[in-house]
Amino acid sequence: MGNPQSREPQFGLLSGWQLGRVREALRAYRLFDQGTGSQHTWCDVREAIAEFTGVEIGRNLKIGGERLRQFVEGVNNKGKGLHFPVPQPESLAAIVEFISHAEINLLSLDELEEYRPGYQAALRYAEYLRENCAEGFSISASDLCGILRTEYKERDVITALKMTIQRIDGGDALGVVHIVEECTRYSADKAQLRLTSSDGHGPTGDVLSQSVSGGWGVITPEDTLVVFLKKKSSGINYCYYSMNDMGVWLKNKGRLIYLMRHAYGIEVIEVLGSHFLAVKNQAVQQVLEFRFAS
Repeated sequence: MGNPQSREPQFGLLSGWQLGRVREALRAYRLFDQGTGSQHTWCDVREAIAEFTGVEIGRNLKIGGERLRQFVEGVNNKGKGLHFPVPQPESLAAIVEFISHAEINLLSLDELEEYRPGYQAALRYAEYLRENCAEGFSISASDLCGILRTEYKERDVITALKMTIQRIDGGDALGVVHIVEECTRYSADKAQLRLTSSDGHGPTGDVLSQSVSGGWGVITPEDTLVVFLKKKSSGINYCYYSMNDMGVWLKNKGRLIYLMRHAYGIEVIEVLGSHFLAVKNQAVQQVLEFRFAS
């Protein structure tokens, strides 16, 4: 299935992040057979690479399988931690050719050539959600583009959030957007809520802290907006889920969107029937009303 003469020699000179992506793609193939849902052995992986590329890694099946295992899982380096032996250039080129083959489709060459983890992860996630799904999209990424604002008061602090949503080139059909969120905290005794005012530019007053988060959102075939964000200063991850029926929201040309924010798990203290839970800290999940700026 492959032509060894057509392989690009530069695949033997991959950087650390590129090798990491190759390892994860190969690990994913071993752990999940799309046809049966069962796991492959490393010898199975070695045979599949040979079938698709014509390159047999290692002198025999057992040695080749072990070399692939060491490349992906690492070997203990005498108390110095894990060491990940890199295959010879021809073998590495065959691995890349295999995982990027149209029938395998675990990693594209574009994903290997440019380091854009959020964007590429979002596209992969959106593609996965669309697999074997008869649902169509009622909304597109373009429908959500713009600036959203919300603010709320807790004790003596006012928190104002500004979320900017931009469509990713080539991602509209998949419903993928790039999102930046700015969070500003004010002293409540020297500020006032101003979101409902005509300018809608948030409170004024003494700023206690500011933070910026970046990430991306995916619109599912069921018309739910799922947003993944990471704080740039601390690296903390959190997410939002839309609570609106987005199809109805679009039909009604809605300006308000309700997003549930979630960062940390909740401590369940009681199960109430089969569908409801009592939790220790009710504040860990907020539902915020965002308003599109006019």
